[in-house]
Amino acid sequence: MIIGCLSDVFQVFFSLGICMGVMTTYSSHNSKTKTNVAASEKAISLSDTGIALLGGFAIYEMLGSMRAKCYNAAGVDRYNETAVLEFNATDPDKRKQCESYLDQKSFGLAFIAYPEGLGTLEAPQFWGIVFFGCLLMLGIDSAFSLCECMITFLKDCWI
Repeated sequence: MIIGCLSDVFQVFFSLGICMGVMTTYSSHNSKTKTNVAASEKAISLSDTGIALLGGFAIYEMLGSMRAKCYNAAGVDRYNETAVLEFNATDPDKRKQCESYLDQKSFGLAFIAYPEGLGTLEAPQFWGIVFFGCLLMLGIDSAFSLCECMITFLKDCWI
């Protein structure tokens, strides 16, 4: 349990970019705007955590749906414990395939599970373009923020 909580804290630090110095860089611009940094950091942290929770609920719902479709395709009533145990004993390879949906991590979630979920929506091509466009913009924006960290440091020190 403690290790799981530490993993969650590390994820929040990583997603906020605290360890990269981006938040410190953004706060260096505060001398011009005089905003309330304490209120801003609370809003940013809470919104980041809320969006991460929402994304987590969405992805695990999709993984469960993919697992259920796998069991249904095999003709197993997953709510009948006897049928599941019989399926586990008679076809272990298919069972491993059905259970492997729950073991996905990292890129498997973004490039396997989310497209599967988007495929169930109306106009899946549109939502796929929107989703992968957002991923592209997220990557570009992350690169800009890391470059801004170095540029602001150099500007504050020597210019």
